[in-house]
Amino acid sequence: MTKITGTNTYIDVEIDGRTARIAGEMIIGGFVCYKSSMTNWLTPENEPLTEEDKKDI
Repeated sequence: MTKITGTNTYIDVEIDGRTARIAGEMIIGGFVCYKSSMTNWLTPENEPLTEEDKKDI
């Protein structure tokens, strides 16, 4: 299950117990994510995101 929470400057995406924080900005009708900010999982702490993880997110 995927859970998405956040603010108007970032979102936290939780997938299978792992959470990634992605910077971006709120726009009318959605949220624009900055792919360059997708570097590490928050949980487990500082585990690098793979290219496959980024595609899944």
